[in-house]
Amino acid sequence: MKKITFGILLGLSLLACRKEKAHWETNWSLPLVSDTLDLKNLVTDSIFSVNSAGNYQLEINRNILDVKLSDYIQLPDTMVKQKYALGINSLPVNPGANFLSNNKDHVIDIKDAELKAVRISKGSIDLSVSNPFNTKTIFTIKLPKAKKDGVSISRQFSAPAGTLQNPSIVTATIDLTGYDLDLRGTGNLGFNLLQSEMEVQSDPNGNAIVVTKYDSTSFTLRMRDIQIEYARGYFGQIEVADSSDLNVEFLQKITAGSLDIPSADISFLISNGIKVGAMATIHQVFNKNTRTGNSVSLSHSQIGVPLDINPATGSWNNFISSLRILSFTSANSNLEQYIENLGSIQKIKYTLKLNPYGNLSGGWDEFFPNSNLQVKMKANMPLSAKLTDLTFQDTFKIDFKNDKDKSHLVSGKIKLKTSNAFPLEGVVTLFLIDANGQIIETIAASDKISSSIFGSIPALGELQKSNSTLYFDLTAASLLKLNQVKNIVVKAVMNTPDQNQNSTMISIPDGAFVSFKLSAAFQTENRI
Repeated sequence: MKKITFGILLGLSLLACRKEKAHWETNWSLPLVSDTLDLKNLVTDSIFSVNSAGNYQLEINRNILDVKLSDYIQLPDTMVKQKYALGINSLPVNPGANFLSNNKDHVIDIKDAELKAVRISKGSIDLSVSNPFNTKTIFTIKLPKAKKDGVSISRQFSAPAGTLQNPSIVTATIDLTGYDLDLRGTGNLGFNLLQSEMEVQSDPNGNAIVVTKYDSTSFTLRMRDIQIEYARGYFGQIEVADSSDLNVEFLQKITAGSLDIPSADISFLISNGIKVGAMATIHQVFNKNTRTGNSVSLSHSQIGVPLDINPATGSWNNFISSLRILSFTSANSNLEQYIENLGSIQKIKYTLKLNPYGNLSGGWDEFFPNSNLQVKMKANMPLSAKLTDLTFQDTFKIDFKNDKDKSHLVSGKIKLKTSNAFPLEGVVTLFLIDANGQIIETIAASDKISSSIFGSIPALGELQKSNSTLYFDLTAASLLKLNQVKNIVVKAVMNTPDQNQNSTMISIPDGAFVSFKLSAAFQTENRI
């Protein structure tokens, strides 16, 4: 919505000894608006492109779905605490002796997935050990299957002496960024298992001690804030069911009329960058015309039918996504009816299933850092069409003050000068609107905007254009209502010029524009 404020500067003189009010009339000419519009001005969305013939076409490229499997498969925050004790009643331990060793597989509770290997892009492990012995004790913690650059995690802790009732505790945090975790466990046959090893050694410089079966020590491991960039295993059966709304702003500006198109196509591109089989079902595609309330569903033999999607191939940076294309044309669907409904709201309902037939890969599903699952909508519609009463409108705020008991407007007209390089002609109407949104008065133009095809032959490199001048008469009765007017609605009803009364298709050339200059001529009656 735009705002135009009309101000009239009046020069007034007062005669000191005059007893009667004086009044006289003056003429004013005021420039109001000057602008140039092209298709890029009509919409903020970049949906126009130029075809090989140099004419505009409507081109829509939208992501309906774009997900990474790491959004669904995650290593949850996990804490495991393991106690270790001797299997015999007591054991004498000399200084520097290893007296306890343990190898353990820790289960990571990953919902529905059976992961064998992952690479961590972010996250950490907190480790802690407790020492109940009455001498300093050295703990060595290893995660032999957590490796970075081929080197596994190994940390040594020196814990001061403690007691069974009050053990000393030592902690450390390890940044897991860039680490590869082998989750097959000790025997390399499992999944969702993190292997750890712990060795306990008495202080080489301390005293000999006796360790009993009651002297248990503990080891705690906590994984937190883990993000995965690569995974291998069986990812389970994942289903994504959703709907997506798309708004085509250009079509919202068409408030009446109809459109007849020669050809168009809409395609849905389903791209699978994950090494896992999938199934996609597009349940419904429909649009709604917000002006008429009418909705049209796209009909096609494959709508509502599950479509198998192949897994990606390759690995890491050389993987190749599979692609399944579902194409709609006027030959295989009701596409023309769908587009000619002029529905600015587009809605797509769909379902995607991963591993719909179970673990067919034998635990070799994979996703990579750049793997994603995408559904894109692409639409191409040449702006070559027969237009019937297509209606565009815009609203301008105004601020008029007109008091008949003082200096005021008594007559006038609004003049609209246009230079039109669009091959369309149009009838323009003004509506004066009050604060409640009610129409106070309707004012028709004296003529119509002429189509560019009736203009003079242009110079080389220029567009053909036609010039028009339109007038909107403001009567004295109209001017008295100006104090109530808060908005002016400008409505243009556009049609394809048809000199022979035949069906005529027009194309809109690249760079087409309409420039206009809006001015007002008023006559005022001045009173003092």
